[in-house]
Amino acid sequence: MIRKLLGKLAFLSLLCIIVTGTVNFANAANVSSSGGTSSSSSYSSRCSHSYTKKSTLVKYLVSSATCTSPAKYVKSCSKCGAAGSETFTVGKALGHSSTNVNKKDAGCTTAGYKNGTKCSRCGVILSGCQTIAALGHNYQYSSVTWDGYTKATLTYKCSRCKGTKDVSTTDIDNEVTTKATCTKAGTRTYTATLKASKSPNNTKKTVTKTKSISKLDHDYKYSSVSWDEYAKATLKYKCSRCDDTKKVATTSISSEVTTKATCT
Repeated sequence: MIRKLLGKLAFLSLLCIIVTGTVNFANAANVSSSGGTSSSSSYSSRCSHSYTKKSTLVKYLVSSATCTSPAKYVKSCSKCGAAGSETFTVGKALGHSSTNVNKKDAGCTTAGYKNGTKCSRCGVILSGCQTIAALGHNYQYSSVTWDGYTKATLTYKCSRCKGTKDVSTTDIDNEVTTKATCTKAGTRTYTATLKASKSPNNTKKTVTKTKSISKLDHDYKYSSVSWDEYAKATLKYKCSRCDDTKKVATTSISSEVTTKATCT
């Protein structure tokens, strides 16, 4: 009975040793996805690493090949597979893949570029493609809006992009350009001036607006009279401004002796 019990104990001890060894061996082979060993690996922590193995497994990849650089990996431990820090390269750089670039015209506010080539992978310019500076606006006078006779807002329009810019001025003079007469209205002209220093195209600009002056009407003054015997009188009036004349006849006539007659 005692022998059987001792035999069972010995068997259980052997089984425990086998199981423990299997677990440690599995942990030693368990390399993390970052290239290092699993934190739970007791075998790796006891390994005297020898980072001499050059493996191209994805987990040891530092950077893929580019146009100018080959693929780069880290060396790993030849015993446990843990990732080291020393790197090595595999293969060659990919080299640039040239593609044509068509010219782009510059705009008023955006730069353009000339014909050339560039890499379709990394975008680096291989030839040409020199920058064409933005052109800037080419403003030309377009129209004016008046605020009464005291303020004028001039609108300029770009001949390329059709963009607009408004500039206001209160530098306004006025003068009578056509005098009013008795029969015709006159004109007063208002002139707004935008200095070159304030103009979008650095050019002095003047704009005008006119205002009508009411006609004056005649200013008649008595001039002379003509009689038709003693029954009718025609009075002549003359305008003091334009010399126009007007005749008015009347039969409203009265008489009186202003000087008495005498014998002599």
